Amino acid sequence: QDAVAAMQRLVLGAHPMEPIGHRIFQSNVSAGRYFILLEVLKRFLNKFAPGFDIGLLDQACTGHEDMLSRQMVEGVRSLAELANDDPELEALLTREPTSEIALRVAELPDSHSFIIALEEFLAAFGHRGVKELELMAPRWREDPMAVLTMARNYLGFNVAKRSTESYGMRLAALDKLHQAIPRKWQRWIADYLIERIRYYVTLRENTRHFHTLAFDVLRYKLKQKQQVLLESGQLKCTDDIFFLTWDEADSLEQGKMQWRDAEPLIHKRRRRYQEQSRCLPPSTINLPLPASEAVASANQMLGQCASPGYAEGTIKVVLDPTLGADLDPGDILVAPYTDPAWTPLFPTAAAIVVEVGSYLSHAGTVAREYQIPCLVDVTNCTRDLQTGQRARVFASEGRIEVLT
Repeated sequence: QDAVAAMQRLVLGAHPMEPIGHRIFQSNVSAGRYFILLEVLKRFLNKFAPGFDIGLLDQACTGHEDMLSRQMVEGVRSLAELANDDPELEALLTREPTSEIALRVAELPDSHSFIIALEEFLAAFGHRGVKELELMAPRWREDPMAVLTMARNYLGFNVAKRSTESYGMRLAALDKLHQAIPRKWQRWIADYLIERIRYYVTLRENTRHFHTLAFDVLRYKLKQKQQVLLESGQLKCTDDIFFLTWDEADSLEQGKMQWRDAEPLIHKRRRRYQEQSRCLPPSTINLPLPASEAVASANQMLGQCASPGYAEGTIKVVLDPTLGADLDPGDILVAPYTDPAWTPLFPTAAAIVVEVGSYLSHAGTVAREYQIPCLVDVTNCTRDLQTGQRARVFASEGRIEVLT
């Protein structure tokens, strides 16, 4: 099948009534009901357990073992553990320049346990990458440098301990919830709602994984067509095909269009793409931002709470996790946005501050899974905050305070 037929089959489906489990978009929309269930649970507890701290629900509704983002973190952790067990490999990851690591790892024998684990990880998650919903963006399978960098970040850091602490906090929150509810049937209803919420949160997060699988197939097919056009001289540069329509690419392949006709189109579209990439998107579309009770000052920035908590640490501004994102344990990760490709950076962070995002975004969902304080919609945080500054994050209050 060509890319268009693959898109039709993988994403759009055969007809609107196709079973919902086979349709990524419908599954994603369906999973959004967890937000409705969360509101039902809050109203239920306000009536039957008025003394319970509603803020603990974020802890009680996390920790689903089927969440693929968590499994991805575990995969990177396993790579780090294998490197820890091999002094030469550990030295390679910690001492070699970032640009040399992938080349040196490629020299390891195929039978090396680290290479076997890396291949297994890429088989499961190699279709992920930064800006992964953009067909032109490379995948981890094509360039595993980002995976190796994240594995290096985990050296000497106990990710399993953080997962255990998160699990313990969830059990403690559930225990407090059960103590606050007087009757058994009321506890049963609360537990049922929590499990449904956890299920739909996980479903919504996992749909991105399968959505990206479809995009990976489309990218592969487009790259195949591009290779044919490059070899015949009908295209001149890698990734030119992403600035043509499918009909235009077909016309090039069939000789109905020549390079002299395609070149000005590609040049114009590349230039427009670069110009639009520099534009900041609106904070919301047709929705007002909720007012914050906090007051901004010279050393304080405001945002929205996506995961409650407090943290203090050194700021690390990361614009691209594939370009030397060396995050030390306890750093405050400041990013323009996050998608699942950023997930392995989360467990080492003391807190997360994101310029674009929401409570329902990937950053908030995964931060709550690991009980990491997270602020979103912090305007211009990647511009005004600087790597090396000390700061305190008051996520529950919606603010970050710069100390130095």
